Amino acid sequence: MRIACLVPFCRRTRTFNVMKASDIEWICSDHWRATDRETRRIYFRAKRRQRRARHWFWDKLKRQAIERAGGIS
Repeated sequence: MRIACLVPFCRRTRTFNVMKASDIEWICSDHWRATDRETRRIYFRAKRRQRRARHWFWDKLKRQAIERAGGIS
């Protein structure tokens, strides 16, 4: 089973068994680099500390990846 990058029209996929069962969304490396570095840093800090705010930062990263995907193909 494979899971696709959450950015529309991105064709990159990843095997599902490599990821945790709770991670049902994934951003490929090309689109991940397009997101804001500071938001990624705060997201990882919240994730390490198991804070509920990490979902808010994940949603922000998703929006950035989708908005900035216009220049990446």
